[in-house]
Amino acid sequence: MRLRSLFFVAWILLCSLTVHSEELRLKNEVVVKSKVLMLGDLFEESLPSNISEVIIAERPRSGKLLTIKPDYIERYFIDRGYTNYKIIKSSGVKVRSLSQILNKETITNFITEYIRNRYKNEYGRLKVSVELEKDIAVPVGKVEYTVKRISPNKLRESNNIWISLSVDEQYYQTIKLHVRSEYFQLWPFAKAKISKFSRIREKDIQYKIANSLLFSSLPLNIESNKWRARKTIKANQVILDNSVEKMPLVNVGEMFSGQLKSGLVTISVKLKALEKGFLDNRVQAQRLNSDEVLLVTIKLDKYEKIFGVIE
Repeated sequence: MRLRSLFFVAWILLCSLTVHSEELRLKNEVVVKSKVLMLGDLFEESLPSNISEVIIAERPRSGKLLTIKPDYIERYFIDRGYTNYKIIKSSGVKVRSLSQILNKETITNFITEYIRNRYKNEYGRLKVSVELEKDIAVPVGKVEYTVKRISPNKLRESNNIWISLSVDEQYYQTIKLHVRSEYFQLWPFAKAKISKFSRIREKDIQYKIANSLLFSSLPLNIESNKWRARKTIKANQVILDNSVEKMPLVNVGEMFSGQLKSGLVTISVKLKALEKGFLDNRVQAQRLNSDEVLLVTIKLDKYEKIFGVIE
């Protein structure tokens, strides 16, 4: 009985001496924001304050990269009696300090190019201003910008933009900016009132310089097509794509002239439209006094007279 008790006590003592090792994972990179590098900065896991707040080095100088080897950290733990931790080795921890400054000018230039690329097929004068409370400190390295989110969805005169910054694909930071942008272009305005369903002609339009970011629309080239007002457009009001529609030159059942070319000879025929036709559209038309159905392209001559080219 006494022997059994002694064995039990020995087993308890043995268990108390056997300590389970806690695994610690080293970070790949650390950005030091304070003047010193502490032991806790190097690990993914949280450590007790008496260990994590141990100072092991001063922060690197501007533009310098400090690499701490895992073997050095492991010896550091052993020398100080932290034997109940197992360090998972890696290639080393790269340590950098916040020493590169991004100012308002560099960020404004990026946002300006971002907006300009959205309107790369247009011509105009772009002005962008960014509200930035203070310069942003990031590690030394190659900085890349990514627009993370825009509010509202479409760029307007004034809105918020969230930008994600990355340095050498390691350090990441997201900032919120208030951006005011103006993009001046020539836009069509109505010289006088244009009634609903009225054809819009060149004489009805005057082009003015306007901030196109105020409009949820694309600039219209009224001269390139024939348009009519989808709704009444007031005098001096900008003409947007949602206020106009292409005007059909022929409607179903309407009669118009057709031209059939055979060599140097042009034959004129009378046609009846079987479907609605717009400028340069191909539509089906029936030859007058015949059941023959032809495919014709709707055209306008220099006097704006409608005719169809028979194919």
